[in-house]
This record gives sequence, C-alpha cells and structure tokens, in this order.
Amino acid sequence: MKTDQEFLPATTPTAPSLSCLTSFGQIFAICLLSLLVAGAASARSPIAAVNTEHGLAIKGYDPVSYFTIGKPTPGSSSFSASYKGAVYRFASAEHRDRFTAEPEKFVPQYGGYCGRSSTTSSI
Repeated sequence: MKTDQEFLPATTPTAPSLSCLTSFGQIFAICLLSLLVAGAASARSPIAAVNTEHGLAIKGYDPVSYFTIGKPTPGSSSFSASYKGAVYRFASAEHRDRFTAEPEKFVPQYGGYCGRSSTTSSI
C-alpha cells in the first residue's frame, strides 16, 4: 500500500526566484538601453570627401608645387580653383592652369587625410 508521502506535489517557484528573474530582466533592459544611448551619442557626422580647413584644401598650399618645386608652397588667393567642392590655391597662374588641366594628377591621396587614419576610420 502506498502512502500520501510518496506522492509529493511538484514544487512551484517561490517569490524570491521570480523576483530574481525580474531583476535580471530589468538589468538586461537597462544594459540594452545604455548600449543604444551610447551608440547614438558616438555616431559621427559624415566625413567630407576632401580634408578642408576654413574651406581650403591642403590648408591653402599649392598642390602643384609638391611636384615642381618639391616642397610645400603657400598658395595665393589670387590664383585659386575649385575641384570636387574644395578650393585649391596656387602660387602662380601657371600652376593653377596645370592643375585645372589634370586635377587628379595633383590632388592629395585619400582626400588629404592621413592614410593610416583612413584605414582605421579614426579621421
């Protein structure tokens, strides 16, 4: 003969274990929300195709002079040309004319940004 002690009812979760799950859910939701807010705060504005400072490409230096003279030469506001939304300045009309004839030959690589920073997206 079997007694009532052999057939014990299944145990149900008690209040402390339910509150533990609820706390875990709250912590999880807070973590997800924190990640979302941090991601939105760190979102960057789009990077311009050409590095310009005060509206001038390569800080106003003559890009042709790097190839003709072999060193940086400040450009003049008297000799300027616009290419792909950036304004380039030149030391002479001859340099400006050479640039406008073949701009891709003289524009800086990587839009004037640091090559290493370009590869790591830390411009």
